[in-house]
Amino acid sequence: MDLALDPASLYFGRIKKGETLVKEVKILAKEPKGLKFKNIKSENSNVMAKLIDDKKASSGKKIEVTLKAVEINERFMSHITIATNHPKVKKLRLGIRATIEGEITAKPSRLYFFPKKGNKPIKRSIWVRSIKENFKIKKATTTVKSVTLEVVESDKPSPGHKKEYKVEATYDPEKSKTRSETGKVLILTDYSDQPRLEVDVFIREGSKRSRPSNRTIKMGKKKRIKVPLTPEPKH
Repeated sequence: MDLALDPASLYFGRIKKGETLVKEVKILAKEPKGLKFKNIKSENSNVMAKLIDDKKASSGKKIEVTLKAVEINERFMSHITIATNHPKVKKLRLGIRATIEGEITAKPSRLYFFPKKGNKPIKRSIWVRSIKENFKIKKATTTVKSVTLEVVESDKPSPGHKKEYKVEATYDPEKSKTRSETGKVLILTDYSDQPRLEVDVFIREGSKRSRPSNRTIKMGKKKRIKVPLTPEPKH
């Protein structure tokens, strides 16, 4: 390749709101002689980039990218562009992704149900936790009519957490007109910074796709709380 970035895109991983992380990207060039980089433009003001010298990179340059996690965004996406004087590659584009979390987390971020022949219900769990905040779940709803929810509060959260809930999601094939659905679980809290958490739901009959691991996590004495479970209409 005449001119490229290594890596071709950046994933900053899971970071907390308020944190700042820095990563580097090498610029690779087949013919570095006479190569110049004019400027760098960022699509997002919270993503900053600058060119610095790097003798190990074939172009002699690398990009230092700084991400400031100002707002909660579990699917943060942006990009930067670098203008060059290369005869074939006039611009380089670097995609940037991150999962910016708040004090409350809902994991996993996706629920998969793979119904087989028969009408046996399938259960999955969403763990809603906070290290600092003593929050409450006000309501849990789903846009998938064949999925019902139950919220269970733990009197003894797992180590390192101040508050913990388990949202038990049950898929009932008898309530489903189709074995292929998508939707969301919506969890409403009383925490002003994160009043709403979302978890994607995927239902695929006979899929061989591997399921995410559902580890059994021990909870303390459980206290079941009544939460409205009225499905929300699809938009």
